[in-house]
Parts: sequence; structure tokens; C-alpha cells
Amino acid sequence: IDDRVFKTTVKSGHDIMLIEELEVLKQKGFRCIPLTKIRPDAIAIKDGKVYALELEKNHPDYDKYTSPSNPYDDVIWIIKKSRGEKG
Repeated sequence: IDDRVFKTTVKSGHDIMLIEELEVLKQKGFRCIPLTKIRPDAIAIKDGKVYALELEKNHPDYDKYTSPSNPYDDVIWIIKKSRGEKG
């Protein structure tokens, strides 16, 4: 697993098993991103970088990705105004 992965969050038994299995894949050369806590709307990959894709209404929720354990290289924010809102 990427070293930034959720080391400070409480994990369920399932999450712990997942982390252990992903660690095996990491040792085989994979880059793994567990989806245990932060769930972006999509994951985009380009030029070897992994991006969280977030579609938000009106403004981004930056707090979702402030943890040092955030496994993404960057976040792509797509901000849409609520229907009926002008501007």
C-alpha cells in the first residue's frame, strides 16, 4: 500500500485484512489504493499519477483530503452550481 494510507484511522476487521492483502501486492510492485475511508466519486489515472475525482455542488469540500494518509497524488475538483442558481 502507498505509505500514506490510513494509518491513523480505526479500521474494521475487513479493512485490516484488505490492508494486509494490499501490502502483499505492494511487495510485488503494485501501487494500491484501498477504498476504506475516503471514497472519491471516481479515480483517474494519467502519466503514472492517481487522481481522486470529486464532483461537488457550489464549492469543494477540501477537508476530505487533508489527511497526510491521503493516497492520491492530487484531487481534480469539478464544481457545479446547484440548479436554479445564476452565475
